[in-house]
Amino acid sequence: MFSFSDQSCHCEDGWFGKECSRALCDKYGCENGECVKPDQCKCVSGWSAENCTVDMLAENAEPLLDGLALRLRKPPAVIVHRGEQYYRDSWRMIRKWTAHLQAQWQFGRTRFTDGLPMNDTLIKYTSERFQTCAAVGNSGGLLRSRAGQVIDEHDVVLRFNNPPTKTFEEFTGSKTTFRLLNRKSADALLEAPAQAAQPKKKIRSDVTTLLWRAESYHYYGMLRRKFPDEPIYLLAPELLIPFITFYKTMMKRMEDMKITWEGSQSAPTGFVGIAFLLQICKHVDVYGFDVTKAKIPVRYHYFDKLEPTEEHSTEFEHNLLRVLDSFGLIRLCTVDTVERCIHDWDLGRNRIERRRLLSVRDGSLDFDVARNRSTYDMETR
Repeated sequence: MFSFSDQSCHCEDGWFGKECSRALCDKYGCENGECVKPDQCKCVSGWSAENCTVDMLAENAEPLLDGLALRLRKPPAVIVHRGEQYYRDSWRMIRKWTAHLQAQWQFGRTRFTDGLPMNDTLIKYTSERFQTCAAVGNSGGLLRSRAGQVIDEHDVVLRFNNPPTKTFEEFTGSKTTFRLLNRKSADALLEAPAQAAQPKKKIRSDVTTLLWRAESYHYYGMLRRKFPDEPIYLLAPELLIPFITFYKTMMKRMEDMKITWEGSQSAPTGFVGIAFLLQICKHVDVYGFDVTKAKIPVRYHYFDKLEPTEEHSTEFEHNLLRVLDSFGLIRLCTVDTVERCIHDWDLGRNRIERRRLLSVRDGSLDFDVARNRSTYDMETR
C-alpha cells in the first residue's frame, strides 16, 4: 500500500519485503515448508500440519517398508560374470533387464560374454560385509560442513559419476573405492578420445567402476576393449530388478498415503548405489544427498552452478532415503544433520580405539591393524 504522507510503500499485515511479496507465518510458524500466504505454509514433500512439523515419513516408516527387503538374502551375483553355473542360469535375467532395448540393437550372447570377467569378485562381501561404508552424492550441501576426513575413514567410499574431489577434499574427502556411473557418464567414458585409454590417462585402477543402466550392457564389450586392464563391471540384474521393484513399490505406497512430489521420478543412480552398498556393508552413511528446498539453501552440485531441472528432481528419492534412515537401514547425513553424523562418528571412533587398546592388553585383539578395519558397531546410531 502506498502512503502519500511519507511517499513510501507500507506492506499489508502478514506481508513484508521490498515489494511486499514475502508472506509471514507468525501464528504457527513454517518449519519445513514455504510461507506462501500469511499464516499459510506449503509443506516440503513428506511433511504436514499447519506449520509443517509432522514428519509423515518417519511416522510411517514401518508400514511403508512392511514386507519389503532392500538388503537381499544370499543374492546369486553382484556383478555379471561368465562363471559357468551362474551364466547359464542368468541369461534370462540379462535379457529381461535389457528387453526394452531389443528393437534398437541385437544383443548377441557370444559377443557379450567375451567381455565379462570370469568370476564375481564382489560376491564374497555379501556374507563378509565391510563394517562402514559411505555413499557420497554431489549436493552443494557438502560445502556446508567439513566432513571430508570422516568420509575417508570409512572402509568403503562410493561416489557417483565423475565429480572432482581435488581442492574439495576438506568437504568431500578423496578416497574412492567404487564409482557408479549413470548413462551420461558411461557414454562419456565410451566416447572419450583414444588417448584417454593410454597408461598416463587411464582410469585409476584402485577404483572399481560400476555400470547399471541397460544401455551399458550393450556397449560393455567396447569399454572392456578400450580399458582392458581396468576393473569395470556391470551390476547383476539379480540385484537391479529387485532394487527397481522396491523403488516402484515405495513410490506407490507413498502415493497411497497422499504424499506428493514434483517432477518425474525414475529410479536414480544414487538410490541404486546406496542399495548396492546395503548388500556389501553392515553400516551405510549417506552424504551429499540434499534437496534444493532444504531449510538451509544449497546448490545442486558442490562443484558447479548447475540448476536442477525436472529431469533432476530428487524429492521422491530424498523421501525414500528419509524412510530408510528412520527405519535404521542407513544414516542420512544431510546439510541439516551432518554435524550430528560427524559427532557420532567421532564417538564411535574413540570407542573403537579404547576397545582396541583393551584387546591388545588382554590378548583378544579384535581389530585388523593391517587393513585398518574395525569392529565398529555404530552404537551411537
